[in-house]
Amino acid sequence: MDVLFVSSGNSNYGISPIVRNQGKSLEGYGVRLEYFGIVGKGFTGYLINILRLRNKIRNHKFDIIHAHYLLSAICLSFTFISYPKVVSLM
Repeated sequence: MDVLFVSSGNSNYGISPIVRNQGKSLEGYGVRLEYFGIVGKGFTGYLINILRLRNKIRNHKFDIIHAHYLLSAICLSFTFISYPKVVSLM
């Protein structure tokens, strides 16, 4: 199974350690993961990343896209691409 994790990429570590730990847990079960870090602050920063995210999704075949946190889910929904989606409001 191929999964794309979408989350903020603004921390000092890039993708949050919490999100990375979730990914490592899934990889232990054979899930193939890719990460998409949204870089930019606030609602405007997330909106700027919509085209980058849309291109990422169109250029890869994912089974599920998992958005972490509300603003990541909003960014994902504005790609207007039909995929099974999961949203974690952590």
